[in-house]
Amino acid sequence: MATLLDMWCQAPVTWVQRATSGTWRHLLNPTQAKEGYRQAHWRAPAVTLTSLAAMFAETAARALPFWETEERYSAISPSEVLWVRDIVLHLPTLTDDVKAGIRPIVHDARKRLSPHHPAFSPRHDQRRELEEILDTIERVLADPPPSVGGDRRRTALGAPAKVTVRELAGVPAQALSDYLDRHTGDDSLVEKALLACAASRHRSKDDFERVLRRHTSPDTVLLRLTKGLRGNLGGAPTWREAWTRLILARPNTQLALVRALPAWPALRARGDHHGSAHPSVVAAVRDALGTDQDAWNRFATCPATNSGPTAWLRLGDLLDAAATGAPWPKPPGSR
Repeated sequence: MATLLDMWCQAPVTWVQRATSGTWRHLLNPTQAKEGYRQAHWRAPAVTLTSLAAMFAETAARALPFWETEERYSAISPSEVLWVRDIVLHLPTLTDDVKAGIRPIVHDARKRLSPHHPAFSPRHDQRRELEEILDTIERVLADPPPSVGGDRRRTALGAPAKVTVRELAGVPAQALSDYLDRHTGDDSLVEKALLACAASRHRSKDDFERVLRRHTSPDTVLLRLTKGLRGNLGGAPTWREAWTRLILARPNTQLALVRALPAWPALRARGDHHGSAHPSVVAAVRDALGTDQDAWNRFATCPATNSGPTAWLRLGDLLDAAATGAPWPKPPGSR
């Protein structure tokens, strides 16, 4: 009788778990639907899929009060928390009651993943999947709920203080805009989003400008970020090139900002005419070297490179050294 009672008490949670990993799986996660090896395309409009997923999440959330901890020797599987992730990703609004119902589940799952837990440890692939699911849930719980409507919970970014440039670079432009809307006035987050425009392959100069307008000091922030680009952005040559393109694409770029750019991508930036150097860079070089042929000759041997520490050498620092005959500067951040 006790076993039957336990089963009936757990029935709402069991139904949601099975539906999330089975019947409703591809509707809740349309990108996972496949036809053979090819991505399946839903005939239903995206707004319909979003509405259905929200309805499922609202229904599934009603099972939260029925959740109970497993006995202490039971192992944990991804299906036990997958339904919770789908609730937080698809609910239009996370109420305090929903958050209160989710936190004990996350806590219990973390405890059962502990290497000190007496249960049999899950396989490596299952452990990784479980940790990704729990990380997603915790990031959404840390992020205030969005305005009602739209498909805005599909990317879980978490608290602004913890989100990284790389994570911001990986989300669609609209998802990034929604996230910034939820944290209006956070200049530190806006600065990460600006840097993410260079780290993403899907950001245009218009996207960059829209993010910049959110900053309380748009006239000075770019110079500060560019001077500290090695520590602020880092990354491969493509990121430096992207940042340089975004800066030089702005109208009336200030001389100080051009001089703060990494020298290698700045000197190779193109202007309006194919094969011509960028006029803002040409102006900065001429302003520093003038008609001093010796300075031009020294600048031609400057140590700027495409990769390695010297890839971070600033254009202005090299121009000043060439103009004065001083030793070449050390890369920014060098001891």
